[in-house]
Amino acid sequence: MKRGNGGAARALFMVAMASALIIAPNTVAANSTVELLRQCELSRYGFCLRYITGFYDGRTTEDYGMPALKACLPTERDGLRLAVTHEQMVLVFIKWAKDHPENHH
Repeated sequence: MKRGNGGAARALFMVAMASALIIAPNTVAANSTVELLRQCELSRYGFCLRYITGFYDGRTTEDYGMPALKACLPTERDGLRLAVTHEQMVLVFIKWAKDHPENHH
C-alpha cells in the first residue's frame, strides 16, 4: 500500500540532517563573557553583532517576569529609531568587558 509522499518527506529529512552535520561544527556559542569578548574582538560583525542585537531584542520585548530586567534604550525624538546603533552596542560591550574583568564568567 502506497503512503502518499513518504519518500519525499524522508528525503527532505535526510537533507536537513546532513545540513545540520555540516553546519554544526562551525557554529559558535557565547558560553561566557570571555568567549563573547573574544568573538567580538575577532569581528564586531557576524556572530558578535547578531548576539548583541538578539540580547537587546530580548531585553526590550520581554521581562521574563522580572520587570527590573527589562531595558529601554534611548530613541530619537520621533520615538521610532534608536539613538544608538547596534554597532555602538557592540563597542559598549567590548569596552565594558575589558574594563570589568571581575565580572567575567
